[in-house]
Amino acid sequence: MITSRLVDRSLTPEAICCEIGISRSRLYRLFEPLGGVAAYIRHQRLVRTRSAISSIEDVRPISRIAEEWGFDDPSAFSRAFKHEFGMTPKEVREVGWNGAAAHVRRERFREGAPTTLRQLLQGIA
Repeated sequence: MITSRLVDRSLTPEAICCEIGISRSRLYRLFEPLGGVAAYIRHQRLVRTRSAISSIEDVRPISRIAEEWGFDDPSAFSRAFKHEFGMTPKEVREVGWNGAAAHVRRERFREGAPTTLRQLLQGIA
């Protein structure tokens, strides 16, 4: 559900709660290992922008790609991207993601921690 709505700017914890029928506190507890609901959504959106930016076929401006995925402020997007992946969006575009992978810091999600909503929900079943 979250993955399919990442481009939806109205994707909020409250909307998620209503859609899957759980309380807000339960949702926050589920996403706590991932740094919270907002951090999970931001990470997933950044991953999507990274794919588009590093694609040789996607020649759209970086700011347009960022805006498509919910990042309205190009400077804030660039800072978040660099914080997440250790490179600026411009650097990733220049060398392509595969060439840059060796320089990227390890993603902050712990190994073995659930990274999808399905994995989180399976943990409570």
